[in-house]
Amino acid sequence: MQAESPITVACIQMEPKIGEKKANVAHSLDKISEAAGKGARLIVLPEHVTELTVDESVAVSFLPTRA
Repeated sequence: MQAESPITVACIQMEPKIGEKKANVAHSLDKISEAAGKGARLIVLPEHVTELTVDESVAVSFLPTRA
């Protein structure tokens, strides 16, 4: 039986912009590259990071309200 190997995990924290899929993807790729450069082998992105252009009226309902 082999010993378990540790894995470095990175969680990308960012606020995707509605209607700016290309910018969201570019920012995500920059953050992925940065995390991988620091040794991350599993990188988690926010949900909807590339989906906020399908139907903005629906996407807005998933965003938190701001006071």
